Amino acid sequence: MRVLNLSLMLAVIFVAGCNGNGVQYARIADETLTTTGSVFIGRESQWFGRAISVEVQLNGRPIAVLAEGQSVSSKTLPGENVVRIIPAGPASLIYQTQEVRITGSVNVNNFVLIRVDEALPGFGGEIRVTETDSKIFASAVGT
Repeated sequence: MRVLNLSLMLAVIFVAGCNGNGVQYARIADETLTTTGSVFIGRESQWFGRAISVEVQLNGRPIAVLAEGQSVSSKTLPGENVVRIIPAGPASLIYQTQEVRITGSVNVNNFVLIRVDEALPGFGGEIRVTETDSKIFASAVGT
């Protein structure tokens, strides 16, 4: 019975967590080269964690819900900005909210990657959020 309950919970996570309202990297790739003063936030394309959606907040303001392989961009404020990643739906029972602080500037863009750790949900899995450069971002999200 306990195995059945765990199986049902995992099935709900896989079904309920799949949707997001971000875009594929290809749709914002030109924007990364033609604008400045923005932060580009993307979920890494990976097999594990596909069913988990995360809410993305910038300075306490919700900007998107991202599924695997999706990205979003938003203007930053000059100085310190906080990117917070909140697991959405049933994933919030397993994963912890994470955040990273970035320094915004009108002259540069920031790039933030979200990765769902490859551990099994409920057994040490975590969401990692890191600031990176444009090439690593494009490689991790754009595939």
